[in-house]
Amino acid sequence: MSDPMDTSENPFASPRTPHSIVPAGEPRVVPLGWISLAGLVVGGIAFLVAMRLVPNSMPTAGAHDLRLANNLGFIYPPLVGIWAGWVRRSIPWAAFGVFSGLVIGAAYYALCGYNFLTVMVGFPCLLGGCTSVLLGTKHDSWVEGIPQRFLKGLAAGFALGFVYMFVLNVMAAPGLPSLEAYRDMMWQAGTIAMMTASGVYFVLFHWSAGLWDRGEH
Repeated sequence: MSDPMDTSENPFASPRTPHSIVPAGEPRVVPLGWISLAGLVVGGIAFLVAMRLVPNSMPTAGAHDLRLANNLGFIYPPLVGIWAGWVRRSIPWAAFGVFSGLVIGAAYYALCGYNFLTVMVGFPCLLGGCTSVLLGTKHDSWVEGIPQRFLKGLAAGFALGFVYMFVLNVMAAPGLPSLEAYRDMMWQAGTIAMMTASGVYFVLFHWSAGLWDRGEH
């Protein structure tokens, strides 16, 4: 009698081990360049939507950035989850990724204050660590390597925040005369910064979540 857990005859069968939380097929082999390009696109879409949802009536640049960060918290992580579901060839994983992303966004919203480090460092690290744990791994057992994935995810998230701030500071014009001018700057410089950071993060996310092994590019 054949083992129902044996997927050797059908490499695209959905593994259902005792440690699997969501069924998935064999992960797609995505070239490194396409992973980065997907990150650029997802980052740009998320940032533009988040900016559109920030009211023009925000009193200060700090309040504007806080609302922008909160919006990104609810938009960007679910998009990462959809990408992870596509890589895994699994609609249930995409749905789980969206749900996980919304939970991450809600947690960030609840914890977020006006502290700069919380906004610019806390969210990327929370995103990186949690998504790497929740949306990895490419192996049958979801519980395999959770501590390693979490630590790698923290590094990936930190890189996301660092690259975003670096590019934004390089492109931002100092001494803007009004909040309207600041918003105009963010539409341009902020979008480019988020796209660049997201392109880097997607590559690191594949590494931290165990979705991309060396030799797949």
